[in-house]
Amino acid sequence: MKGFPDFETEIKTIPGQRSGISLQYFYMLTGDENTIKPDRMVVRFIEQATHRGYNPQQMTRLVIAACRILQTDYPHLTPRTLDHLIWKHLTQELS
Repeated sequence: MKGFPDFETEIKTIPGQRSGISLQYFYMLTGDENTIKPDRMVVRFIEQATHRGYNPQQMTRLVIAACRILQTDYPHLTPRTLDHLIWKHLTQELS
């Protein structure tokens, strides 16, 4: 995450916000294309693909790294868009 370290530190002192996942989602909602929300859907997708568990920070780095690789063929792909595509794929799979 980037942006406002003092703000981020204060938000993480709120009970239930220590992981920073909601903060990442906040940045996504404000238009940050380079942020993902490592929530249950993204976690499920990555763990199914790798057969390993990761913490939220590792999950974020993995999705961003995968996005960089995919940008070779899809130059307009952003981490935020990839996050959305993962969600879309899993919700269709669960239907």
